[in-house]
Amino acid sequence: MLTDINPRLPMRNKDVTRAYYSNKLGFKEFGSVDYDGYLMMEKDRIQIHFFMFKELDPKENYGQVYIRTNNIKTVYQSFLDNKVHIHPNGQLEIKSWGQKEFSVLDPDNNLLTFGQGIKGKWKYANEQPYLYYIKLVIFIDGVGYSFLFGQSIFQIHSFV
Repeated sequence: MLTDINPRLPMRNKDVTRAYYSNKLGFKEFGSVDYDGYLMMEKDRIQIHFFMFKELDPKENYGQVYIRTNNIKTVYQSFLDNKVHIHPNGQLEIKSWGQKEFSVLDPDNNLLTFGQGIKGKWKYANEQPYLYYIKLVIFIDGVGYSFLFGQSIFQIHSFV
């Protein structure tokens, strides 16, 4: 049985990544061991892991995570209060697929999109509320795979 997902994103500098996720986004470091080249951050019920990739060119980084929340306005306002730069194409808005979303880029250009279902539009809006769920998109041999994980959700979609 699947119980959790912890996406792994690339980072170029552990101190910079730790500071951004702690000071700007309100995450805390997970665990008591400082692993060389690896970082685990958590907030509420989610974790994001980071691996060292010093040669990463941020302009060629396609790392992205979709984080679902049950209070998008509060999350958005806390980021504004912490002077988090909201992606210019990712301002808080209701999307045609029934999500209220916004996006930020971390220092390594990993895209974090935060979303909340709008009642009557999103399949899960009337179900048990989630603090967060995660959507992970990966590409293998030119085929994209979209994974959706949550408390009682597990979906896989493929696309070209």
